[in-house]
Amino acid sequence: KLQCRATGYPLPRITWMRNNLPLVNTTRIKLQNDGSLIIHPYKREDAGIVYF
Repeated sequence: KLQCRATGYPLPRITWMRNNLPLVNTTRIKLQNDGSLIIHPYKREDAGIVYF
């Protein structure tokens, strides 16, 4: 689980990226409303640079 907390007005929109591509919800990748990213189960194919 990776967490991202952002504040501001207007409320910031968080976009998680991996290898310069936006992550989307799947059965294993969950983008939470609080800005958290959960990848479970983690697989070798998930490796890469992840940022927001």
